[in-house]
Amino acid sequence: RPDSGGTGTDYKITCYGYFDKLEKVLIFGTYENQEIADIVRNICRNVEAKTGIVYNDNKIYDVGYDIKKIVFDGVSAKEALEQLSEFATDFVYGVDEYREFFFRPRVDEINEEARFWVGQHMDGFEPTQSIDKIVNYARIKGAAIDGEGESWLATVEDKESQDLYGVSEEVWTLPTAYTAADAERWGQSELAKYKNPVLSAKATGVKLKYPKPDGVFWVRRLSTDGQALITDKEGKERNYPITKLKYTISGEKGIDFSMELGEPPYPPTAKYLLDIERNARNNELLQQAANTQLVK
Repeated sequence: RPDSGGTGTDYKITCYGYFDKLEKVLIFGTYENQEIADIVRNICRNVEAKTGIVYNDNKIYDVGYDIKKIVFDGVSAKEALEQLSEFATDFVYGVDEYREFFFRPRVDEINEEARFWVGQHMDGFEPTQSIDKIVNYARIKGAAIDGEGESWLATVEDKESQDLYGVSEEVWTLPTAYTAADAERWGQSELAKYKNPVLSAKATGVKLKYPKPDGVFWVRRLSTDGQALITDKEGKERNYPITKLKYTISGEKGIDFSMELGEPPYPPTAKYLLDIERNARNNELLQQAANTQLVK
């Protein structure tokens, strides 16, 4: 229940699911020559004992890649699983509606519940395209340092993207990686996300109820699995990953439903601040790993 006793007439309560509990569990461990999914299983068992999120081995899928060496030295379980999903290349992780962990390949097929026509199934549709985030050449810093005190592990690039959009360089940091092979695999995964323009869209006034061709009344049961297929006002089909589903419920308007699709070119302030915090944490972990190696 929302807190009462004040003079306000509107009461609001914000709730978070079990997924956010992953932020509150710290992971310490060194993993060498292990399948990515086995590392995920170990982390999930650790988290299960502290949060009540259920470990179900059937929902953890093997990747087919053994990480040579990765060290988690006090990172959150969410950060650890995020990095492992990046290593896996196009995997997603989280906690489902049954309160169980999942770590599985991303679904790229069209979600059959997410086929929409602008003007018929939704009132507003705002597509955007941005080249601001393109990266097609990146040098990757890791935890291992060489005899000269350098921590460069790998370089990745995409020539086709460079020919189309020009060279766009970046330095990426992966403080848990110790080998060039691991850094390169992670870098190639990140490069696949950023070598092309960022496509995104907002859909508002989305209608959840509609009649099927046979006349049966239906209500969409949407999830973030798969992609949405939007037919715009000009009849052009556009498909996007489903990023966020938002329901707003009020006694006056009933249920208002909107969607965020793709990756927003300009993230909200909270995401911006989170990235700053993550970069600071990465630098702290790099220094911590360097100190450990220098002492040895």
